[in-house]
Amino acid sequence: MPVRVLLVCSGNTCRSAMGEGILRDLARRATEAEVEVASAGTLGIVGAPATDEAVQVARSHGVDISGHASSAVTGEMLESFDLVLAMTELHVEELAQRFPDAADRTHLLSLFADGSDTDVPDPIGGPVEEYESAYTMIEGYLTSALPKIVAMSRDDEGEADSG
Repeated sequence: MPVRVLLVCSGNTCRSAMGEGILRDLARRATEAEVEVASAGTLGIVGAPATDEAVQVARSHGVDISGHASSAVTGEMLESFDLVLAMTELHVEELAQRFPDAADRTHLLSLFADGSDTDVPDPIGGPVEEYESAYTMIEGYLTSALPKIVAMSRDDEGEADSG
């Protein structure tokens, strides 16, 4: 059974949109990975495209997010995900307050990935270099996190067999 991962930022037009594309690409290339990926934002924006800069930077890395449409985080949505990875500690805190039932599955991306406690800065409104920096951070964290995510999918298979 695939592990379901939700990436969360504020508006779901930059960081989490890029993260969704990155993780989907990483999982596709890792043959042992059964991962379903989505993204959403805490601000409640629905249907907005990824920013032009996010699309441009992702494309330069071979990742296509041009069809992205933003989603708002909801409690119902969170119930369907095994793992929620947030871009900043403020996102983690907000999600824990709004959706306490998902708090045990919600983590700061960097902390889950490599134990560091680093927020991914929001590039919105900044130059393309800030998007590139955010992309590089997110890609590094997700690359580090992928073995843990893959292990979660294997653990789920064992749990499914037992009951």
